[in-house]
Amino acid sequence: MTSQIVSNLTVDELKDVIASFVEEYEDKVSDARSQLRQVENLLGSLPNVNQDNPWLKMAGMHKDNPLFEEVTASMEANHQDVTDGELN
Repeated sequence: MTSQIVSNLTVDELKDVIASFVEEYEDKVSDARSQLRQVENLLGSLPNVNQDNPWLKMAGMHKDNPLFEEVTASMEANHQDVTDGELN
């Protein structure tokens, strides 16, 4: 509302405008709080991300194994030997 329109209002009309604004503001705050509760409920239902991942426990377990490179090279060679017909 511009200052010219506000200056033409009576005190009672201005009170009504302010009351309407406050009511609209309180409704928006209530809606935002409701949405926040929904998000908090969703977050609470997610699994705990701090749990140990069993795959990560195994990551790097062969990094110091001197045969690791040989084994991976052998696997790669075997993979290349397989034809497309054998894959299906």
